[in-house]
Amino acid sequence: MILLRPRSMMRRWGLGLVVFLVSLFLFSRHLLDEPYFMDEGAYIAGTYYYRLMKEGEWNHVDWFHLASYDHLNVGRAIIGGTLDGLGIELPNSIHPLEEWYGINGPAKSDSGARDPDRLLAARVSMMVGGAIGCWAIFALANELIGPVTGFLAALLLGSSPLYWTHARRAMADDWVIAFGLVGLTSVLFVTRRMPLHHGRLFHLKRTLPCMLLAGVAFGLSSATKLSGLSLLMGTLVGGGFILAKAAPWRQLGPSHAVCRRWGIFLVGMTAVAGSTFLAVHPFFYAHPILPAGNEAEPGIVIDGELRDRTWVDNYVRPLASSGVWERLRYLVHYRQSVLDDKAIQERFSDDALPTARSRIQAMFLEGWGRRSFAAHLSLQEFWAGALVGLLVLSGFIWTIAEGRRHWRLGLLPIPWLVTAWFVVETFVLVRELSLNWDRYYMGWITLAAILAALGISGPITSLSRKLVLLPPIPTDEEAESPSPSKSN
Repeated sequence: MILLRPRSMMRRWGLGLVVFLVSLFLFSRHLLDEPYFMDEGAYIAGTYYYRLMKEGEWNHVDWFHLASYDHLNVGRAIIGGTLDGLGIELPNSIHPLEEWYGINGPAKSDSGARDPDRLLAARVSMMVGGAIGCWAIFALANELIGPVTGFLAALLLGSSPLYWTHARRAMADDWVIAFGLVGLTSVLFVTRRMPLHHGRLFHLKRTLPCMLLAGVAFGLSSATKLSGLSLLMGTLVGGGFILAKAAPWRQLGPSHAVCRRWGIFLVGMTAVAGSTFLAVHPFFYAHPILPAGNEAEPGIVIDGELRDRTWVDNYVRPLASSGVWERLRYLVHYRQSVLDDKAIQERFSDDALPTARSRIQAMFLEGWGRRSFAAHLSLQEFWAGALVGLLVLSGFIWTIAEGRRHWRLGLLPIPWLVTAWFVVETFVLVRELSLNWDRYYMGWITLAAILAALGISGPITSLSRKLVLLPPIPTDEEAESPSPSKSN
């Protein structure tokens, strides 16, 4: 195994390309044989919003429809772009979505989204997201330890029944993970090259692209599904802890320089992420023209179509007159109302997880048992969860210890970012996991794959280092310049 030693950019991209292509091939096999899931109909019908964006209808009244903010825009735009590129006709009205929601139409399972060509094309776009996620987790683990650990992490993630299934469904959950992993890998890349104990100036050519990439990736992850916010929150918690650790009053040399650089990076990344989140969803800035209409009539003609007066007066007008902040609060309030314990008990009593204890039990048995890579070992749920838990605990301890070692060597402790991500994701799930639905464990099984790979490779790497079988972590200058033996 290789510990952060210099390697050519071609080699890095070449290994990552292998992971991506192999993942793409495996996910693509018998793609239409994957059983149809009713939420795929929502995403396919939701490509109507991609059509609105393509045609420049930024102020269309349908941006205030329930469908606009119930499923966020990025996943539907990815599917819509794929269908459009293949010449498949997109929905030209909101009616297919209203049918899926059961508004003046049949039930969700009868939404008419089972057209084979359309379904296959939509699944291809999500399959690419699953392959990008495997590439990104390889790059992340490779950045922490080396390519062997990267391959192991990609294998553990890609072999998870949950990740495998969603990489073959027309749903956006794998893209949430893919974007988030790209963001975290960008942060790790720049952090490893930001030394602590000398005052080199802020590397604009190297740091700015990473800051922009991380911000856009985290923003797209959150704009695909709000669960992507936990990835950004984990990175900010870890980054804030590192910033506090490196503060000048710690008396660790001229650390004011790294505080300034790291602080600028975190603030800039967060600003880019927030701007991206708002920019890709016209719900936040649409201003449709709303005629008064005749109060005696049950409907109002808007954008050439008759609209229900009650919906326009009670929902559209208040939103149209509000600002970005009020609309963001409305979106958050809506998601909270959907996940309200009382509403869940009434609508989904069989899947409800009302207590912290039931959520922890589900995270252990479902997230680490049935849904993780351990599901292939023919073990009972408890023992599969216990095995994954031991590997995750080993990786968690290694990230803490390795972060301390980085700190002693005068480097920012990048493994602590993974530590913080695990802590934040655990806290969010224990607090918010109200339903035992498989896709809610996607971030959990991704963390299990990362930490399990680190839990296997990390102790071996540490032992090899103690036995002088591996070189120490290179300084920033050593990482930048070729070794004498490779200078030719």
